[in-house]
This record gives sequence, C-alpha cells and structure tokens, in this order.
Amino acid sequence: MQNDRSLRRKILHLALLSFFSLVAALIIHFFSVQEKDLEEKQRKAFEEVLRLKEERLHKTLEMVLRDREVNLPPIYIYRELEPELFQEEGLTVYLYRNDSLIFWSNNNVPADNIYNGKLFSRSFINFGNGWFRIIVSEKGNLKAIGLILIKNDFPYQNEYLVNDFQKDFNFPPDAGIDTVPGRINIQAQSGEFLFSINHEKTHHHSAVSNFTVFGLLIICFISLILLLFYL
Repeated sequence: MQNDRSLRRKILHLALLSFFSLVAALIIHFFSVQEKDLEEKQRKAFEEVLRLKEERLHKTLEMVLRDREVNLPPIYIYRELEPELFQEEGLTVYLYRNDSLIFWSNNNVPADNIYNGKLFSRSFINFGNGWFRIIVSEKGNLKAIGLILIKNDFPYQNEYLVNDFQKDFNFPPDAGIDTVPGRINIQAQSGEFLFSINHEKTHHHSAVSNFTVFGLLIICFISLILLLFYL
C-alpha cells in the first residue's frame, strides 16, 4: 500500500513537472514571437521613411545635374535647395565635374576635393561623423553624390553631440548599427542589404529566452519518459 502511494505521488509529480515546464516554455515562446513581430514593424516603419528620403534625394540630384548641365553657377543650386536640407532631413549633396568637387550643400559632412570612387561605390558607409546611405547619379562628366544621414557616430559625445538616429526615423538612440545581418535588417528598394540595427539588451534577452525554452522542453521530455516508465 505504501509503495502504491509512493508510486502515485511520483507519477503526479512527474505529470505536474511535465505540464508546467511545457506551459512555461510556450509562454516564453509566445512573448519571444511578440518581440519578433515588434521588430518586423520597426523594420517596415524604418524602411518606409528611408524610401521617402531616397525619392527626395533622387529628385534633388536630378535638379542639381540639370542646373549644371545648362551651366548655371553654383549659387543658383544653393537657391533651389532648401536651407535646412541637412538639419531637417539629414540630406547632403556633392557635385563633381571631371572628379573635382565644384559644389557641396553644407559643411556638416566633410567633402573630399577629389571624387573617391571606392568610397562612393558602396550603398552604405561610415563617413565623417555618421552612418550614411549613398546614392550616386551621373550625367556626362558630372557626378552628383547624395548622402542620407542614418545615425550620428561621433567619437566623443556631450550635450550637443549625440549619437542618435536622424529624427525622422524615430528610433531609440541606444540601438547600434552594423554592416552584417542582425536583428533588424534594412534593405534598399532593390532588395540589397544595407545595414542592421541591433538592440544589445534585446539580443541578450533573446538568447536567454531561447536557452530557457530549450531547457524547459528538455525537462518536459525527460519527465514524460520517466512518467511512461512508471505507468
């Protein structure tokens, strides 16, 4: 009789352990999926803003090339560009003729006097004090280079210099940027991978969640094996 009670108690404990470990694994997995859904929404919102900026920059580069094609002096280009193009939208424009710089839209981003084909052949670069999406448009001996500020990247920060994302992206400044695929992968309209955005805390939390779910499923599996043994 005592052995029967002990056996029933073991079976009950194993059944409860198996049940609760499975439930816990499912709950953690559910919240992990919710987190991934949130990241997907963040990616889509980020890319929507980027598309608008790309279209805006394409039109600006076409205007710059058109003006220089009819030999209008650079002062006319300045007049056509909005004065707050960089401060408000994070856009910068360079114009090269025969690979020599003849126009730049602002002094916030350094401009090389000689066209750097190796640098501007990439779609996304770390340049000056920031991360930039690059768009190049050419016509004859003219090359118009457009830069879209994604995030500031100052070597030192203070109350005036902050490594935050360009304000239109509305993304938390603690997120980092990498040139290899990561948590949130941002692509060009063509589907080309540009960069990834990673929350360090989120990445750590995801790894812990995956490990915890795996451990709980192992416990559930072992409990079921033992439960079948005692039945």
